[in-house]
Amino acid sequence: MKYDWLYLCNDPAKLRLTLEFLPSLKPYEGLDHLYVGYCSHMDPADRQQELIKTLKWHAPGWLKFGTIDLSEKKGDELPGGLYGYWSTGKTRWSLAMKLLVPFCFEKDSLYDGPFLYTDDDVIVTRDPIALLGVVGWGSKGSFRFPFTKRGIADELFAAFHQYGLSERPYEKYNAHALDAGVFWSGTEFSVSDWRRWLRQFAACDYIKKLTTNNLELRCLDQRFLTMFGIVSGWRQETITNGFAPPRAITPPMLARRPFLHYKTSSKLSKARWMSALETYLIAYGREAHR
Repeated sequence: MKYDWLYLCNDPAKLRLTLEFLPSLKPYEGLDHLYVGYCSHMDPADRQQELIKTLKWHAPGWLKFGTIDLSEKKGDELPGGLYGYWSTGKTRWSLAMKLLVPFCFEKDSLYDGPFLYTDDDVIVTRDPIALLGVVGWGSKGSFRFPFTKRGIADELFAAFHQYGLSERPYEKYNAHALDAGVFWSGTEFSVSDWRRWLRQFAACDYIKKLTTNNLELRCLDQRFLTMFGIVSGWRQETITNGFAPPRAITPPMLARRPFLHYKTSSKLSKARWMSALETYLIAYGREAHR
């Protein structure tokens, strides 16, 4: 089975770290291309050149790579109800671009893929081929609905035509919550289905009422991915999530699972994580955890 990997990058320094953790000589089984995504409507004008330079200097010799500008997908694919989510006017990088990821791999009208998606603060610590199946999965999420937001869950389940459930919608959602930091689509992935559900999702009344001050705005990619996963039979996959940075990183920490997502929202904590990962590479080398 061949697959592509899309790595959505807001920081070339994170890309360099991810590349340096890839094995020097042995290719990942089935991996065809790594595509590094950026967003020209928000990124600096020289971002593509920065990414290409980083890839040329730090990618292992076996890796085939390229770049993708997700801004080119906005006009054709992003439903109008999500335009405000595409560019919030705040300094953080827009998250709506994750909702356009599958359109980068559209090949025909029926099934497309397979592909792996990761955020740029994700280290792949060993060949993930053993986790890659024919359906799909997302990393286990934490953005669950409290009882006070159960009405949003009701609306989402109606939008995705999930009626007559024995469980309450917010309970079913919480039991299947996915994070949008790492996800896999298998050989039976339908971009047409993704497009159809994305339009249903964008038409939800609760999305129309959101403002840039609403924390729910930060969860929309996870909300959509969870609901798409429910209707598509995707499973949850536990990966290593890093919040508070450790004093030191050791090979056993990285050997537990193929993905490490250092997903802290603090710039200071993110910098400490990256420093710890750099120190690890100096102390142990890129192959030590394999």
